[in-house]
Amino acid sequence: MVVPQKGGIRDEWQRVRVSAVASAVIGGTPSRRVAEYWRGTIPWVTAKDIANTSGRYVEQAHEYITEKGLKSSSAKRMPEGTVIITARGTVGALAQLRQDMAFNQTCYALVPQDGLDNDFLFYVLRGTADAMRALSYGTVFETITTRTFSQWQIPLLPLPEQRAIAHLLGTLDDKIALNRRMNATLDEMARALFTSWFVHFDPVHAKAALTQRASPGGSAWLVARAYLDRLEPALAALFPDRFVDSALGPIPAGWELQPLAECIDVARGLSYQGSKLAATGLPMHNLNSIYEGGGYKQAGIKYYAGDFKARHTTLPGEKFAENLKRELPRLPFAPDFRAFAAAGKQIARLHLEYESLEPYDLQWIEADDVPLSQRVERMKLSKDKTALVVNDSLTLAGIPPEVFAYRLGNRSALEWVIDQYRIKTDKRSGIRS
Repeated sequence: MVVPQKGGIRDEWQRVRVSAVASAVIGGTPSRRVAEYWRGTIPWVTAKDIANTSGRYVEQAHEYITEKGLKSSSAKRMPEGTVIITARGTVGALAQLRQDMAFNQTCYALVPQDGLDNDFLFYVLRGTADAMRALSYGTVFETITTRTFSQWQIPLLPLPEQRAIAHLLGTLDDKIALNRRMNATLDEMARALFTSWFVHFDPVHAKAALTQRASPGGSAWLVARAYLDRLEPALAALFPDRFVDSALGPIPAGWELQPLAECIDVARGLSYQGSKLAATGLPMHNLNSIYEGGGYKQAGIKYYAGDFKARHTTLPGEKFAENLKRELPRLPFAPDFRAFAAAGKQIARLHLEYESLEPYDLQWIEADDVPLSQRVERMKLSKDKTALVVNDSLTLAGIPPEVFAYRLGNRSALEWVIDQYRIKTDKRSGIRS
């Protein structure tokens, strides 16, 4: 369906639904019970890989599958340049494949039809992503479905103009990518200098070698002299020429150890209400705003429309770290520590890699007289707790008893999800979300 755009858009530009000009292809996951499906040569991309991509292209994947794994599953291998969008987790994160890659069911590939340039598709989706995210809010599970693409509208320009715009934006992206690589190199240099000066204390070792240990003119003396000659005299003067003992071992003379808590002020972040998340509002930093290994992820920002206090805000330039635990970890005594550690590792994997794990094989029971929908008002368990009623159109059956052995406080994790992921009415505003 073509919808004419009103105001500010040239007459020959039209707005079309994404589903009218591109085909959405969802991926899949090979069975993890079959070892020969994994550790192959085909990059297998997940929403996590896309969300952790800082530039235009996703360069690599955390996991690889084999040809057998690809053929045995609904995973799809798409060619270089294909536009991929995340459907879960960080909803709406976009990237293009740097090489031929497969992907799982947390992502959609978008294949343009005739009359739509592939690179232009990437940029026009990125430019209208906020409108798409507004479509995903209002459902309990913030997710993209095929229905999203039938509602998401984009401007459709004549093909020559599409290509010209994509070329211009691509050139700028290439420059940005180059600047990022340069910044990464500078960052590595800064880290190396910091480690040399304040972890290994190389300047102190060099000065100590000149004044205390090395024979003048000897090899150690010459190495130390050459090292110090590369430092600015004012910088070298900041470092002492001897060490003193400390609880952590030898440290430069004149330096002292202090608890970290005496050097910084710590403010815990806001414990926000999911019902107060919105398509627009105050940008809210969260765990997903930090790249693995460090770095800020703009796409991970959520928007918050609820109440907050001044201590929950940050100013430009302030640094922050994600609060991984409410308190310091408590390690209970376990007679068989290795078994305890292995169990913890498995639980951590479920929490961190849930998007790429093979879903449990539940039975989908669809109602004959109600159109299938994944919208949730309030889910409920059957009396025997073997089935989950998602809504009037869908029931998931075959829940094993072991599910209820994993508990969060006084209830199972599944029961916690059922309670939290439901439509609620805000008492003050009357808004249902």
